Amino acid sequence: MKVTAEDIKAIPPGEYRVFQLESPKALNSAQVMVTYVRYTYPNPAIEAYKCKKDWAKNEITVTAIPSKTVNHN
Repeated sequence: MKVTAEDIKAIPPGEYRVFQLESPKALNSAQVMVTYVRYTYPNPAIEAYKCKKDWAKNEITVTAIPSKTVNHN
């Protein structure tokens, strides 16, 4: 599996998604994609994205941190 910009943009504020990837190199590529999405497709409802890598399982968890200035109701 390859993590795409659309995959990252589809994560709602306050939610997370776990991606199972094929290699440690793919984990780094996914983290780069998250940074790319943050700066290329800014979302006022999302302050930042948090990545947590599990090297043993080749998994990356991406969390969309909600913005404190946007009403999410």
